[in-house]
Amino acid sequence: MALRQLHHPVGCESFSDFLKRTDWVFRSKPVSKFDALFLDQLDDPAPEHAWLVREWFSIGDRSVVAGASRSGKSFFAIHVGLCIAMGLPMFGCKVEPGLVIYQAGEGVRGVKKRLRAWRLHNEVTFSRETPFVLLQKSIDIYRDIENVDALIEEIINLAKLYDCPLRMVVIDTLATASVGADEISGRDMGVVLNNVGRINARTGAHVLLVHHLSKQGSVRGHTSIYANVDQVILVERDEETKVRTVTLDKQKDDEEGTKVRFELRPVLIDVGEDGERITSCVCVPVELKDKIRKEEELKGKRLSIPCELFMRAFWEAERRYGYPVPRDFAAAANVRCLVPWEDVKRAYADSSPPDVLTPDEMTTDEAEKSAAKHRNMLKSRVRRLREELATDGVLVFRNHNDVPVCHWSGAPLRAFPQTRARPPDPGEEEGEEIAF
Repeated sequence: MALRQLHHPVGCESFSDFLKRTDWVFRSKPVSKFDALFLDQLDDPAPEHAWLVREWFSIGDRSVVAGASRSGKSFFAIHVGLCIAMGLPMFGCKVEPGLVIYQAGEGVRGVKKRLRAWRLHNEVTFSRETPFVLLQKSIDIYRDIENVDALIEEIINLAKLYDCPLRMVVIDTLATASVGADEISGRDMGVVLNNVGRINARTGAHVLLVHHLSKQGSVRGHTSIYANVDQVILVERDEETKVRTVTLDKQKDDEEGTKVRFELRPVLIDVGEDGERITSCVCVPVELKDKIRKEEELKGKRLSIPCELFMRAFWEAERRYGYPVPRDFAAAANVRCLVPWEDVKRAYADSSPPDVLTPDEMTTDEAEKSAAKHRNMLKSRVRRLREELATDGVLVFRNHNDVPVCHWSGAPLRAFPQTRARPPDPGEEEGEEIAF
C-alpha cells in the first residue's frame, strides 16, 4: 500500500524527512533513574496530593509540630494520632483513618496516662484491633543506620497486622531521636533528615516530628528542618489564660495561616492507694468548651474507676438490703431507698476478694496475716472512697433510727444510665412521677 504523502510548507515531504520527524515515536523510552514523567502521562493514575487531616497534614509527606516546653505540643500530636487511628475529626477537620505508630523517646509513662485520659474523655474502647501502636524505646536516627533500618522494618511488620493503611509515624521528640547531632549544623541535620526521608519513603507513611521552638519563636535548629518538611505547625501557650494556639505556619501545597485554639482539660484517671488523684489532660477546642460542658452535665458526673466499682457494690446493696425512704426523711425526689452502711461495706468487701485465698503452701499463721492485711487495706480504701463520694455529692451519709445509713444523692452519674432522668413516655400523664 502506498504511503500517504503529507503536505509540507515547501512541497512534498520526502520519506527520509518524514522518518527524521517521527522517529521519536518508534524509539524506546529510556529507563529513568529519577522517575521521569512525560506530559502525556500527567493524568495517568498515580499518587496525588491528598489530605490525611484536611487543611493540616497531607498523605505520605513530612511535618514538624514545634512548641516551647509545656506548650502542649505532645498533647496535640497524640490528639492528632488518635483521631486518625479512631477515624474521628481532628478539631472538626476530616481525617483519613488508618494505622498510627507513635514513637515516644521521652516520658513514656506520661504518654500512657495521656492515652488513658483521651480514652476516658472520648468514651471509646481500645483493643488490639485499634490501629495505634506506641513504641516505648528510644531510637537513634543520627548515628545508627542499623537502628533506622530496624525501625523501618518493625513499622512495616506492624502495618501487616492491621487491615487498614499505615497513615502516620510520629517521632516525639526529634531531639531525643538525634542525640549527639548539632541542631544548628547543616551537615548533622542533613543526616537526620535523610533518615527521616528514608522512613517516609519506605513506609509510605506521613512522618510527624515533634520538636522545640527557639527563644525567638521559630523552629529550633538549622533552617533545613523547616525547609525539608511539607507542613510546619507551631504550638504556643498564653501564660495568663493557659490557652494554646496552634498555627499552620507552613503548608507546602496549599494555604497556610490556619489557626485553632485549645485548652488542656484535666481528666481524672484513677485514685491511688494513698488517695492521690492520678490525672492527665486532653485537648479541647476553646470554641467548643461551653458546648462540651453542657453535654458533660447532661451525661452526668464522671467517676474515677475505684469510685465506679464502689458504686456498683452500693447498687447491689440497695437492691438486696435497701428500704423505702420514710416520709419524714428529707431526700431528693428521685431517691427511693436508704441502705444501712454496714451492708454497703459488706457488699463492697464481697466484690473485692483478696488476691490470694489461703493456698496450701501457706501456714495458718501466714494465712491469718494475709487476711488481716487485706481487711486493713479494705478499711482504708472504704474510708477514702466514702470521703471522696461524699465530697463529690454522689452519696449522702446520715443516721436513721440511730443506724448509720447512706443513700444516693440523686445526681446523674455517667457510668449508671439509670441515674439519668428520662423524658416522659408518650401518653404519660403530666405531673406523674418518673420511676428510676
